[in-house]
Amino acid sequence: MIDFGNQERPISYRQIRRRHCLAELRNALRRWGVVLTMFAGIAGAGAPVLAAGTVFPLFWSMAYPGWALVAVLAYSLAIGLLLWSARQLLWPRTWVEIERILPITPKQILVSDLEILSIALLPFGLVMLAGASLLLSQAPEWLRPFSGRAALSVVLVLMTSIGLSALGLRRLRRQMVAPPRRLNAQPFSTTAAGELHWSTALMWRPLSRRMAPRTFAALLAGGTVLPMTLFLPRLTIIDTTQALMLFSALALVVVTRVDALARYELGPLHQQCRMLPLKHLALKRALAGLVIAPAAIALVAWLLKLLGAPVRPSVLSIFMIVSLVGWILQIRSANRDAASDGARWFLTLILGVALASEVIR
Repeated sequence: MIDFGNQERPISYRQIRRRHCLAELRNALRRWGVVLTMFAGIAGAGAPVLAAGTVFPLFWSMAYPGWALVAVLAYSLAIGLLLWSARQLLWPRTWVEIERILPITPKQILVSDLEILSIALLPFGLVMLAGASLLLSQAPEWLRPFSGRAALSVVLVLMTSIGLSALGLRRLRRQMVAPPRRLNAQPFSTTAAGELHWSTALMWRPLSRRMAPRTFAALLAGGTVLPMTLFLPRLTIIDTTQALMLFSALALVVVTRVDALARYELGPLHQQCRMLPLKHLALKRALAGLVIAPAAIALVAWLLKLLGAPVRPSVLSIFMIVSLVGWILQIRSANRDAASDGARWFLTLILGVALASEVIR
């Protein structure tokens, strides 16, 4: 317990952390409130269908014991990665000093981790539970023999994802508390340093060595989630048009998020190198390519998928061009004027989703 003097009741570590994390989560919801509102508006009457789609692959796998285990693990890992991407909100790294100084037991830290992770997972957990309730209430013929197992699988997935995230936070604490590794005693090679390309030193090394962890996590999440939209028509009741609309909206969100994190984590490093004889224009273009890469790769995959479908070629071409131009404008114009940025972002989202809805004949 922590006593702050004149207060009648001492405040525990869990209470302090709960207040801090809830404040951070509220701020994040305010920043993404417009996006969530637009998604809700786009979903409209199809919201129950989308909720059911979040658990449909999991429920379908219950008929096949081998696939059921794979589905539970895949769901748990995916949701665990979702929670892990928000670890800076759930456990800021500066808290390692607080936990080291204060008399906090490992049990208190573990209970606090589980509590905060459960709160963070609550919105998505409610969506999954709503989708599960909808499918179980309708009781389709293929689900009836496995309804009890299916309901248990949702609870198991949510609990496992929270447990995996808690283990990840525990490992992160140990890495930060552990003494730094000794550097290699080999002499410094100026020739090797001279052969190191600027893109490696200023982009790939910071990402691979986790100097920009949130940017790396956003790239990984975007590179995982966006290609999954290709398989939604086969795995869920969402058709190809709805999946393409969802991809258009998600791609813009991913580009916006990765760009913001790259500016925050890699921007100071690039700013310090302004006086060096580097190709700064090439660096900006390389960084823009890195930001767009997950969305662009998924867009090419969608193009290949749609080549054999009954599409409107002119609308598909316009959709591709609008998507790419919208992403580039988002990167080049971000943080200049909040009002114009918001209007342009909203226009790009609506135009992309509208075009995606007309690609398939």
